[in-house]
Amino acid sequence: MLTMEQIEARRRRIGLNVEDLAAAAGCNPNTAGPALAGKRLPRYGTAIRLSAALVETEIGLRDYLLALHPLAPSGADHRS
Repeated sequence: MLTMEQIEARRRRIGLNVEDLAAAAGCNPNTAGPALAGKRLPRYGTAIRLSAALVETEIGLRDYLLALHPLAPSGADHRS
């Protein structure tokens, strides 16, 4: 599992806003925001969901970008 600091840094790096990450994780942005800012300790389950949602978003973004590559086979699935 990623730490809140790692989640926040990676969230910012890919340009994902707190509201979208919270929605993907199935939690309230009012819970996710303070946790990501280091102002509040999230419940363990919330931290797991935020971490998983971020990784899934990163995988989706990676797959999208790889599909744009001119040498990518049509319909290729790049999940490892």
